[in-house]
Amino acid sequence: MRALRRIGASVLIILFLTTGLIYGQSVAVQILTKGVDYAAQGKFEEAKEEFEKALKAGPFLAAARDSLNAIEDLTEGKIERKSVIHLFKGAAYVLKEQWDEGIAQYNKALKINPRFAIAYRARGFAHCGKGQYDRAISDFTKAIEINPKYSDAYFYRGFAYCEKGQHDRAISDLTKAIEINPKYSDAYFYRGFACGGNGQYDRAISDYSKAIQLNSRHAVAYTNRAVAYYYKGKYTKAWEDIYKAQSLGIQIHPEFLKDLREASGWQQCDRLADLYVRLG
Repeated sequence: MRALRRIGASVLIILFLTTGLIYGQSVAVQILTKGVDYAAQGKFEEAKEEFEKALKAGPFLAAARDSLNAIEDLTEGKIERKSVIHLFKGAAYVLKEQWDEGIAQYNKALKINPRFAIAYRARGFAHCGKGQYDRAISDFTKAIEINPKYSDAYFYRGFAYCEKGQHDRAISDLTKAIEINPKYSDAYFYRGFACGGNGQYDRAISDYSKAIQLNSRHAVAYTNRAVAYYYKGKYTKAWEDIYKAQSLGIQIHPEFLKDLREASGWQQCDRLADLYVRLG
């Protein structure tokens, strides 16, 4: 367990801002990027086609959902065209991790339309990228005030609370996101992480399992469930999840592997490795 304390949460999990690239959604992110580029140019019909493709390639990609909702609001006359273009210009910067440039575009979108909930959510996302969690929480809260059924805003606020170590608040928000969207795989994942932060490993395992049930390629959920199993002393189950995560392309931190080997014994590790090779 000493290695887990030394490594810290940032290594044990992958920041949600990039999980789309981790568990089989890289194709969806590439399509999303193409759609964002179209939308930033005002080519909304072309963008809509790409966002719909992105959802099919990665149905848990919140950004694609938001993008389609923004175009729908534009089509229905609920939002100004310039505001939507600034939103997508901001998204184009954020996809490149150019946070300040993205925030500047979101500011312009919100100056045109101060009740643009998606722009608040997007700006909060960018503040998370900069590690400015209090500012992010303020933006997510504003988005929720405008749209109380905005599951993604609850999710991201829960994520921000989680990063601040305020696990009870995170659990509350993530539970709300799940109530609104019961198939929200990533909300279960992060609630599991928050429960683990409170030492509630059984609850964490349950949430990680639900995330995996909803998305069998959620590699980071397997990794985190392995950590929870480790703390419970269930080393065989931990190894099973580690090998599954590795088969999905995740690299496990060597310090955690070292501690798990020491706790479970090299013989068990070698036996399980041989079993996975034989099973293919």
